[in-house]
Amino acid sequence: MAAGDDLFDISVARPKPSRFQPSIKGRGKVKLEPTPSVPLAPASAPLESESPSHAVKAEPLANLPTSNSAFFNGVDGDETETSSITMDVEEEDVVVKEFDVYINQSLDAHTKLYDMQYLLRPSWRPYEMDERCNEVRIKPKLSKFEIELSLNFDSDENYNKQVDDWLMITKQILSSSTSSLVNESAVGVIRGNQFHVNPLHAVVQFWPSMAHIDGQMGKHGDRQFEANSEPIEKKFGKSLSVSSNKGQDRQEDGNKVIEQIDSDEPWVSLDYHASDSPTSCIYKERTLSQEKNCLSFAMNSSDYLYSYGLATSGYIKKTKGPSRRFLLTKPLEERLKQWLSEGSQVNRFNALLHLAPTESEEYVLEVLQHHAYLVQGLWVAKSSMLYDGITAIFRDYILLQFNKNRSVSDSKLKVVKPDDVRKGLLKPLAIERPLFKDWKFKEDPDTSFIKHYPAIVREQQNAWLIREKEITESLPAGGRFVPGMLKNSANLRLSSKVSGFAEPGLHGGRSALESTGYGKTLAKGQEVLANAVVELLRLHKVLSLNSIIQGLQGKTNAALPEVESVTDQIAIKIHDVYVLKSLGKPALDQFRNVVIEYFIGKGRNTKVKKQEIKVAAQYRLQRDVSDADYGQVMNELCMSTGGSWVLKGGALK
Repeated sequence: MAAGDDLFDISVARPKPSRFQPSIKGRGKVKLEPTPSVPLAPASAPLESESPSHAVKAEPLANLPTSNSAFFNGVDGDETETSSITMDVEEEDVVVKEFDVYINQSLDAHTKLYDMQYLLRPSWRPYEMDERCNEVRIKPKLSKFEIELSLNFDSDENYNKQVDDWLMITKQILSSSTSSLVNESAVGVIRGNQFHVNPLHAVVQFWPSMAHIDGQMGKHGDRQFEANSEPIEKKFGKSLSVSSNKGQDRQEDGNKVIEQIDSDEPWVSLDYHASDSPTSCIYKERTLSQEKNCLSFAMNSSDYLYSYGLATSGYIKKTKGPSRRFLLTKPLEERLKQWLSEGSQVNRFNALLHLAPTESEEYVLEVLQHHAYLVQGLWVAKSSMLYDGITAIFRDYILLQFNKNRSVSDSKLKVVKPDDVRKGLLKPLAIERPLFKDWKFKEDPDTSFIKHYPAIVREQQNAWLIREKEITESLPAGGRFVPGMLKNSANLRLSSKVSGFAEPGLHGGRSALESTGYGKTLAKGQEVLANAVVELLRLHKVLSLNSIIQGLQGKTNAALPEVESVTDQIAIKIHDVYVLKSLGKPALDQFRNVVIEYFIGKGRNTKVKKQEIKVAAQYRLQRDVSDADYGQVMNELCMSTGGSWVLKGGALK
């Protein structure tokens, strides 16, 4: 046995240190006595005489080095170096099994998938949901849950029946908080050699609610708190005051909006089904994707994950766009415009609804169609919002190709030059596939939107048919700039509207002028001018006469008196600005007329409160106005400032 092997002899008892032995600071060298049983090697013994199979030299332990780097567990430095080299050579990591990955966009149109986490309970001690769950309720807009659990009253060890009535707890409530990991989380299901990935709508974390304590504090502790609060405020008022700034004000406004949504939204009661119930089994089966869409692997890992991340419920990856909390402080139209121009260029309608939690879907669609195109059932920011001139035409051409097919070959895109411009326009919209020599639209078609809004889809397709001719004529020949093509692009939207399809919206196939109901009063030859004015007012809502003339430049040769005459016939003048006489919706127009008349009777820069408008509408219409109608009309005509409404200025945006 080698000398070092004695170190591993478990039969050797470790000497017990003296009770009052002083502690030694640092790592001093310990001198070991030579062990008699270990034979000493001759000092003049040649190295060749040592057996090559022994790595430990037979020397007295006292002469062995004490440094851990040179000696470890009886093995010398040479052996250590050899061992480390051996450890670096690892066995090859062999692939033992491969899985086909399937992405399941959603279980169905009316089902949302949540990951519920109970952070205070280990996995081996879960809540007995099947036995204790009395009720589950949710506020869908905020993904806020509450779970009500029963308590065991018969337990003498864990339940005190002798407590006062006002301290008696009869149920336990778990409240949720939303995690920020929703964009990075999904649920995976393995079946055979298939791996099915299901995006999560939200990740919610549950904590025991302390509302019963807060309630008792409100009953028994308010008086004492109020008595003590005044001197604290007087004493520390200056030191506790925080200077206001724009970022803090925006955050506070966002908090107020969310608190308002929370207070206004009612709880919706849900039915709880055990994990092994037939209903649960049905939904487990739905987590298995039935579609066999393939994703190209001719991309890096981040692009692959990004193409999956866009299928989540919305806050797509980590965009550089503004936060939802900040956007909720703005009117809906400004909200959508800022998100489309600064956030993701390609959006699902269900994701955009998160930016309008208090608005109706019809109103969101009406506003959205002024600032986005529909491509493959997805809403894409209009090129005019992001680029000017020939670059906007190139982008419209790219969107036209993706509207026809999800994959577009490089040869069809060569017309967009130079190459860096083409790639810069394509990267936010599609994924390059060098192996196939094409670009693939980065989102799967939104079949849910196509199914639920067929009229909108038809209108958008008709608009693309009209737009295609104009885009083709405006493209440069062979990549060269063609004189007049910018004028054609400026007239692109106008010509489609005059031809009868207009900007696709909620007016069907009617022209913009017909939808207002004032086309019959115009003289011959004024229809084109009137259509242009109507579309300007429909796009910008409120315009001064100078802004209308500015917006008509390059589209008409009409003189100022003719423009003013036509505008007076199709629009109402409020002080120094014009608005459309009608939106083509009788019920909404009634309330809108009340607001218009109210502002006409006030000064130009008068600030109006919500209660004033509500009272005026109640008096004139003899009915209450819904919040959706109120928000739509006020956001169209006014801008919000300091909790009041002020008539818009009338400038072109």
